[in-house]
Amino acid sequence: MLFYKECEICGTRINKFQNWWNIYMLKSGIKLKCQNCRTEYKTSKLISIIGSFYSFLAWIIPIILLVSFIDSFKLNLGIEVWFYAFILYSLIELIVMVFLPLFKIEKTKKVLN
Repeated sequence: MLFYKECEICGTRINKFQNWWNIYMLKSGIKLKCQNCRTEYKTSKLISIIGSFYSFLAWIIPIILLVSFIDSFKLNLGIEVWFYAFILYSLIELIVMVFLPLFKIEKTKKVLN
């Protein structure tokens, strides 16, 4: 159930993996859409602001920290350490994505004058 969001309107289960890129971008405010009733969901504004900064500017910092952490075990991995750091980073992003709360987007109606 963690990989799905239940639609508040029709009860359809919305897959958070509508796109593989959602693992990285869901926290930055991209929208998930119910296939049945077209209701849209996304994270809160605060999470979107923090997630956008993190996704676009600060993502390299955790990867460098992971490389340093993996290198501290003296495994003599060489360049492969970057590959392992990226895999570990992706797993952390997946865990964040799974537990990220999604809220229904309230659509405002435009009034014609």
